[in-house]
Amino acid sequence: MNRNRIIQTATALFAAYGINTVDMSRIAHEAHVSEEVLEAEFSGMDELLEACLISEIEMLKTDVTDAISGSQSSLELLVDEISTVFADGSRFCAAFYKDLKGYPAAWNRLISHKENFRNRCIGYFRDCEKDGFFSPDFNMESTAAICVETLGSIQRKFQPNVIRIFLQSICTEKGENEIKRINSERIFYKS
Repeated sequence: MNRNRIIQTATALFAAYGINTVDMSRIAHEAHVSEEVLEAEFSGMDELLEACLISEIEMLKTDVTDAISGSQSSLELLVDEISTVFADGSRFCAAFYKDLKGYPAAWNRLISHKENFRNRCIGYFRDCEKDGFFSPDFNMESTAAICVETLGSIQRKFQPNVIRIFLQSICTEKGENEIKRINSERIFYKS
């Protein structure tokens, strides 16, 4: 019970303020536990931060599974996964990602997670190409890299529309029709 509350509290603080501006005593205070209880659960910031990332990645996996469960096509799978991952990642302030580099174990966990996401996206892009949604003359590796790195830095409220516009730029007529179908069924794509 205390462990989960500490992880949730620390994650919320890290997301809002970054890592380096939040110390263990603040986390204990905000989680309504003593510093001794916090130290009994986590030996230090490294261990707590890694536990927070593990928890976030597990929740994101559940969110992605839920988001893609109703997808009707490879293009919709791609849109749903990218939108879900970017929405989750945008909850964290820029300072969090900057500070995270100072914690190698947690940083490597994030890099591994991003690499898995990139590989899934490449698979979706290949499926979309096979299904006739994308023009065969685009560079899949570069396109996936743009989706993972560049689009992820765009403000959350604009991400779904930017993703849709970006994907339309590489779509065939069949793909454009599929994007229109997805747009008509998704409130979050409407301005």
